[in-house]
Amino acid sequence: MPTRAALALLACLGWAEAAQAQASLAQADQLYQTAVQNRWEGRNAAAIEGLRLVLQTRPEDLDARLHLALALMALDRLDEAEHHLDIVVARAPDYADAKEALTRIDRLRAQHTDWRLDVSGAYGELSAGLGTWRDTSVNLGRRIANGTVSASVEHSERFGQTNTYFEGRLDQKTETGSVYAAVGGASDASFRPESALRLGGQALVGGGGVSMTMDAVIARYRVGTVSSLQPGLEYSSGSGAVTVGVRWINVWDEQATYQSGYSLRALLAVSPSVRLRAGLADAPESTDGTTVAVRAVGLGAEIDVRDGLTLRLNRLHEARRAYDREEVTVGFGLRF
Repeated sequence: MPTRAALALLACLGWAEAAQAQASLAQADQLYQTAVQNRWEGRNAAAIEGLRLVLQTRPEDLDARLHLALALMALDRLDEAEHHLDIVVARAPDYADAKEALTRIDRLRAQHTDWRLDVSGAYGELSAGLGTWRDTSVNLGRRIANGTVSASVEHSERFGQTNTYFEGRLDQKTETGSVYAAVGGASDASFRPESALRLGGQALVGGGGVSMTMDAVIARYRVGTVSSLQPGLEYSSGSGAVTVGVRWINVWDEQATYQSGYSLRALLAVSPSVRLRAGLADAPESTDGTTVAVRAVGLGAEIDVRDGLTLRLNRLHEARRAYDREEVTVGFGLRF
């Protein structure tokens, strides 16, 4: 029969085990919060490490497993992410975020091709009997290590004149976002830039899917040099179904006069294969060779008709001091 001392020792051991378990759970909670914050701020490698530790203590924590899968997806480790998402859906068939993430993996796999071709054509009518605008663009890009390199050509018709603009661009992923640099120009340019340099990028800031964006442009036109600086903020939901952005547009025009404005844009994924876009802007623009204030409203849609092929349609209305413009753009993107 156990002695009183032995019973007391067993009670103490039980209390110690309970206290240790409670401390372990508290530590797992802290690890989870830190890991989720790391994922939101783009530190996906650190998030993965922390979430794996959480799952060692709480293997049934489906939220932690979902966040682990999303962090793996951000690093293009799709097979690992799919494994964890399959576990989540098997244990919680109605977990909508997990099922949506599995759909995104299918879409990402379709996008993980070496080449991408984008072609579009735009037709615009001007008010006041000023005729039409036409634009045709072709962009060809290829994936390289941790980024893409691309080249594009744009043929434009304005007021009976034609310009052809060429551009090369390099995009590179970073730990918390991406950066890009582009150089272009048009020979015998009458309204497009004779030469142009564009630099920019975006980086996650804080938590909650908020990114800071920055775009800088310097372009030499026939009438003078135009430069712009465009800081902005962008929010993307954890599932990627909703994205909204705002940009402050600062322009120093061909007369070295400062002008400013703004643009707003939004994207809504209404299904895994259909995305709607909307944009609103009131800002200076140098589309036809001189910088003028333009108010614009645009609506568009993208439809993935099959793996690797996306169709696009966009409608744009612009209001300028001298005329209005109504434009329709159709195009497609092909990944191969």
